[in-house]
Amino acid sequence: MNLLKIHHFSFSVNNIEKAIFFYKNAFGYELMFQENNMEKQIQSMTGIKTITCNIAQMKNDKDSNIIELIEFKNFKKNIKIDYPIHAGSSHVCFIVDNLSTMLEKIYNLGAIKLGEITKFESGLCVYCKEPAGSFFEMEELKK
Repeated sequence: MNLLKIHHFSFSVNNIEKAIFFYKNAFGYELMFQENNMEKQIQSMTGIKTITCNIAQMKNDKDSNIIELIEFKNFKKNIKIDYPIHAGSSHVCFIVDNLSTMLEKIYNLGAIKLGEITKFESGLCVYCKEPAGSFFEMEELKK
């Protein structure tokens, strides 16, 4: 097998600065890289000749995961996605110490809870959406 490791998880957002602020203040991610108005590289990768983007990569000291945030520009926006149920949409799950405390924190940062807190064998989970449009899940594991 040629796979060495996963480098990053990427989320499309509608405002790069809002997304950076949210992931920094909600989950402690720090900015490692940011480029605004990327053109040639994103056009090459997507095959869309008019597209540009603002891009950022963030990391925290709790794990080795890198979150990449991309604000695509210069394309027709014709679909509003309010839930992570469409093909191509995605989310990340954060294991949190106290779900109630984290919900209060993310509400204060402008995020919303999409459904209800749901009990699974492993613990309590909930889907959320942050102000720049990306989705995430939080899980409080059974103690």
